[in-house]
Amino acid sequence: MSPIVDSHDVYPLTPGEPFLARPDFKLMESCGQRPCWVKLNASPDQASTVATDNWPYEDGFGHRYGDYLQVVCQTRGATVNDESGSSSNIWDRVIARADKVPAAAQPFLQSAQGSPGFYAYAPDLLLGNSGDHQLPC
Repeated sequence: MSPIVDSHDVYPLTPGEPFLARPDFKLMESCGQRPCWVKLNASPDQASTVATDNWPYEDGFGHRYGDYLQVVCQTRGATVNDESGSSSNIWDRVIARADKVPAAAQPFLQSAQGSPGFYAYAPDLLLGNSGDHQLPC
């Protein structure tokens, strides 16, 4: 099954190249009050240390706002499911802005090279759902 991709949530889509993506909860209606935010993790597993709190936000109302993240590479990790029954074990390694990472989470993260931020992981299924870009970590 091909991923459901909103062209406004992910760009560019060039295999093997870093890209920008933003959270997308179209198939996660139970997230509650909209817009929702995706938890960034210290490793590709939702049970790992949460690297951010209340950031990054999705474009929940079609107004084309929302927080884009730089995806630097992709890896495989714990499987994540959405409410439509889709699942993926693709995790995007992203750069989390330093001002959005609580001090308590910083010791669990690696500093991003050449950027004032930290590397963290987000499930691709919830970050644009663009699938495998042949961009290994």
